[in-house]
Amino acid sequence: MTALILQGTNEVKGIVVNFHEDDDIPLNADSFSGMKNLEIFINKHGTLSGDTLNYLSNKLRVIEWNNCQLQYLPSYFHPKELVVFDMRWSRIRQLGKGFKNLAKLTSLNLRDSGFLEKIPDFSGMENLKYLKVTDCTSLIEVYPSVGFLDKLVTLDFSQ
Repeated sequence: MTALILQGTNEVKGIVVNFHEDDDIPLNADSFSGMKNLEIFINKHGTLSGDTLNYLSNKLRVIEWNNCQLQYLPSYFHPKELVVFDMRWSRIRQLGKGFKNLAKLTSLNLRDSGFLEKIPDFSGMENLKYLKVTDCTSLIEVYPSVGFLDKLVTLDFSQ
């Protein structure tokens, strides 16, 4: 099957990909190259074709990407406007340096991300209210700053 190619422009603010679970429709990662102002990316059951995602807008405010195949987020990715980050059932191993100072982030959900190895320094996430890291069976390190997030309403590390 050929990949679905989205023609991106600077005008695109949000994308919602919502296929049925049994549909395997790949999205061409290069389609995001022209979407410099993308603020919302919700991907349910779409897969990205290609080795890596070379384009991910730093203006993103909402990322909901269940079953994300990426192991690492791109090194250039510093989403200072991010409010919601939901990557349930992902293959992500580490969040990276771009996650150090996300003052606007309120919700971080990594539930069932079985490859996640560590939680980095969250001291720059002073508005974080919801942190869900349930059933992350490879998690071996949690940076102590998690204990100083005074706005947390939900903190879930259950197995």
